[in-house]
Amino acid sequence: MSDEWLKRFSALRPGLELGVLMLAVLALLVLGTPTAPPPANHATAVHFIDEALDLDQMESASWPEETTSIYRLPAPETLGWVLWRDVELEGLNGPLAVRSAGPFSGRIYWNGVLIGEKGSPAATSRAESPGRIDAVFSIPPDLIRESGNQLLVEFSSHRAGYEPMVILQALAITPYRADDRRPLRAYFPLVLTGGALLALAVGIAWLGRSHSDPRAWYLASALAALFLAGGAEVSRAFINYTYDWHQPRQAAQFGFLLIFGLAQLRFAITRWPSNNHAGLALQAGSMIAITLYALWAPGYDAKSSFAVAVALFATATWLGLFASGHTRWLSAVLAVIAWYALRLPGDFLDRAVYALMLAMWGYLSLRLPDLVVPKTGPAPTQFKILTTGRMTVVDRADIVYLRAAGNYTEVHLANGGQHLDNRSLATLTDALAGGLHRLHRSYSVNLEHVSEVKSETGSKYTARLSTGAEVPVSRKEVKAFRELLARTSAA
Repeated sequence: MSDEWLKRFSALRPGLELGVLMLAVLALLVLGTPTAPPPANHATAVHFIDEALDLDQMESASWPEETTSIYRLPAPETLGWVLWRDVELEGLNGPLAVRSAGPFSGRIYWNGVLIGEKGSPAATSRAESPGRIDAVFSIPPDLIRESGNQLLVEFSSHRAGYEPMVILQALAITPYRADDRRPLRAYFPLVLTGGALLALAVGIAWLGRSHSDPRAWYLASALAALFLAGGAEVSRAFINYTYDWHQPRQAAQFGFLLIFGLAQLRFAITRWPSNNHAGLALQAGSMIAITLYALWAPGYDAKSSFAVAVALFATATWLGLFASGHTRWLSAVLAVIAWYALRLPGDFLDRAVYALMLAMWGYLSLRLPDLVVPKTGPAPTQFKILTTGRMTVVDRADIVYLRAAGNYTEVHLANGGQHLDNRSLATLTDALAGGLHRLHRSYSVNLEHVSEVKSETGSKYTARLSTGAEVPVSRKEVKAFRELLARTSAA
């Protein structure tokens, strides 16, 4: 009983270790970054009027009683106005400023006085001059009241080039800083992981080249694309571009994330191959779903998170169906990450995807390097069959087929002999990689000992072996198995 428990634990151990690691990364993401943001009072709900009025008309305008979340404000048809009443300044010291961010142009009024312009808002696209994506405006101290302060924003958004999900990404009162750009501390986890992602991509590419394994280039390309997507995100902290450049930046990030997801899927399909048609169908289906959603959904955060989630779910599905042995626990990890992408898309794209992918592939590369890039070289001619308390050495060429026997595996030899190995069929098939092919949930066969594949009544199939034995062939595997036999015979 203890031997059986130890065997199962040994198979599950890598998955458990990775699960604990991923939970630790999630905990760090939830608890936040080690650098605390500066004090600020953020607007959450504001009054909104979608009319092209001038400042004098706004003084007598009838504002709606209900408020709207700034994250759900629509783009004005022409010009719009936002009113933040009773701005709270408690806890804020020193020179103060209004910080605004988002794909819009605006004029900022503090207690009825213009304190700055973010571009030039206008009723039409031709007349509007796009403002910077991030802007900070100093509040003159003599305009600050002890209470009842009001912030008024006249804004338009005609030059985005698409329909942004969020127009006002931020509206806050903060201590004044001369630099308008988004603070680099906002991207601290991404900056921390970016260099490590690139180093990991280079390392995997080098291993693939040294082992003459082109499949590794798919994974290296995926991680390199993820690094470039992070670079597109962090660029906002270095270049305070006009908001009409926000779409190209987000489109570039979407493209890199799409490459990441599809290249990772391609790596899984080629690393754990099965039916070629199934792999092509899964890739095509994923691309069609992503394309249709991208054409329908507003905002690039939604497009990007959905694209990554679909690719991750597809990869998880492939691993769950076709990966063998303990490798299947990767499907559960990827499914959880895909759920995270759909549940918290903003946080996922800002930092989580980079940290989670670095943790997962970094762990696998260090802990199970043969899983990522299998070692190459001539296969040994002999194989050790393990039974509790005994080990038997046989020639690999003499193994005709394997048959699952619960948690154990029957090993059938060319001379008619039979041994019982204490490992599972999936584990033993992996151990004999390159020598045996899994053609049924309970059978793996040595291709060198297959004489023919026969059709039986009731749409059933069997493979006749050199010993005269016949083993069943799964209907979903029969076409690919026949093609594999034909290629083997031709070679």
